[in-house]
Amino acid sequence: MSTFRIGQQVYFGRPGGERTLGTVTKVNRRTIKVRQDEPRGTRRAYAVGTVWTVPPALVTPVDASEAPDPVLHAARSAAAFRVGDRVAFTSSGGERVKGTVHRVNRKTVSVTPDGRSDGCYWRVAPKLLAPA
Repeated sequence: MSTFRIGQQVYFGRPGGERTLGTVTKVNRRTIKVRQDEPRGTRRAYAVGTVWTVPPALVTPVDASEAPDPVLHAARSAAAFRVGDRVAFTSSGGERVKGTVHRVNRKTVSVTPDGRSDGCYWRVAPKLLAPA
């Protein structure tokens, strides 16, 4: 087990689930208190600054050499998008598609492409989207 210290930047969350950037505020024998530093939640949005009690097994330190770009990291979660946001992504055919967020689902974001008003939309994984 890695030792954590107060003020350390970490990612927390379940394996295969949403990982969120946070700061360690307290270290106990069996748990770690982590303050959330970015938006979290797909069904319910949790405010930045919320303090979570997390078991050490679900906490990963952030390496300074591997720190992700904050804009790209925030875009990995569907909670980072709102209806009406302008986004862009590359389709499977290699075409660059720009559009507007139509709906935010738990695992996908529905995007209406520019120039289409016939109800057609794409369902895209949030990690593939970038703000346009």
